[in-house]
Amino acid sequence: MKILNLIRLPKIDKEYYRNQMQLFADRFDSKQIIEVQFGKQDIRGTESITIFDNRHCVPKQLNFNNKWEMLGYIKGVNDANDKYNYFSNYIN
Repeated sequence: MKILNLIRLPKIDKEYYRNQMQLFADRFDSKQIIEVQFGKQDIRGTESITIFDNRHCVPKQLNFNNKWEMLGYIKGVNDANDKYNYFSNYIN
């Protein structure tokens, strides 16, 4: 799964968080979702997770107050290893 990281990751744990984001993105159905984007999406400056479908539309977007909330959500979803989250309709 293709990911686009638009945020600055912490220097010490950069590889760890990059791997967590890739694990999160790999959970999506590759026939339906072509890209997962992590970063600032609008003029409010909030961090968000945005998924793009095969028509290049945005079916879901989840906003966070800061990157630490977003990274915590990603890690929590990866650790829980279930399909009951905000993006559950798009996960294998």
